[in-house]
Amino acid sequence: MRIRRLRQHVSEFFRRDWLEAWVAAFGVLAFAIAVFCAFVVVYLIVSFNSSSLFSQASPTFRRGLQVIGIILFGLIAGMAFIGSWGMVGKRIARGLSGRRNRVR
Repeated sequence: MRIRRLRQHVSEFFRRDWLEAWVAAFGVLAFAIAVFCAFVVVYLIVSFNSSSLFSQASPTFRRGLQVIGIILFGLIAGMAFIGSWGMVGKRIARGLSGRRNRVR
């Protein structure tokens, strides 16, 4: 019985539209970019008063670069999270909620 179900899932996967697969792949890529940018923002916030970044620059210039980095990477992370949710997140949430309903 389980093998029959596995065959159904595999055949259903290959019958789907290829555009849907490209959108899902692009959504995963956007999510990876969002996670990386969020990591950079957290790193810049944690090392805000550190003098190890750009050690040859003046403190004012260093803080200015860090503020610009926090703003820029924060915006990119936000846009990428929103985009990846629109492309992939709804499908994942729908799939997980469907599995929870079936288990009960």
